[in-house]
Amino acid sequence: MQESLEIISAVNNFYSQSFGQLITITLGFLAFIGVFLPILLTFYQKRLVNLEQTEIEAMLTKRLGQIESSLQEKLDRDLAEKDILLTQKISNSEEKLQERVSHALSGVLFVQGSLQLSNKLYWLASYSFVRAAKESIKANEEGNLKKALRLIIVNCSPNMTEQNYTEAPYEEVLDGFLEMLSHFNHNNRYTDEINQLKVLFEKFYTISNKKRTS
Repeated sequence: MQESLEIISAVNNFYSQSFGQLITITLGFLAFIGVFLPILLTFYQKRLVNLEQTEIEAMLTKRLGQIESSLQEKLDRDLAEKDILLTQKISNSEEKLQERVSHALSGVLFVQGSLQLSNKLYWLASYSFVRAAKESIKANEEGNLKKALRLIIVNCSPNMTEQNYTEAPYEEVLDGFLEMLSHFNHNNRYTDEINQLKVLFEKFYTISNKKRTS
């Protein structure tokens, strides 16, 4: 009987101690959870926020770089297009201005040639008409060109003497004229005049060379 009581007492003491230890461990665990877990959670949240902030900043930086690059490319394209348009406008303006100058000069030379023709200065008149024809080609203006060619061939050439061919500075003004007229000869509308002028110019060069060698 005594032994049974001792066994029961030992078992009771064991469970009492175990229960006490269990409570201690439980309280310690709860204390850990109550103190350290919030700290860990706060650290984790801060870490997570920092990572998200870093990722967001990286994404924003990348996106801003893409937008800046896209805007720069668009700006460069716009500037290039405007530069091309401006260059074209300047070129067109210069061409139109040159055409107006040539048109005005053609008119002046045509009037000058007409006055010389009326005074029977055939060699000077033909010189003025050739120059007027050149400027008419530059101005893309056929009115004075047709008149000047007709006056050279019909009115001036038949009345010129060999002396006239050497008196007028023909070589200077004739240089390149037939080539200009040939390029301007669309639909062959100046073919007859070109052939007649070739004969006239050949006559001039023949007389001019003869004078040089005599």
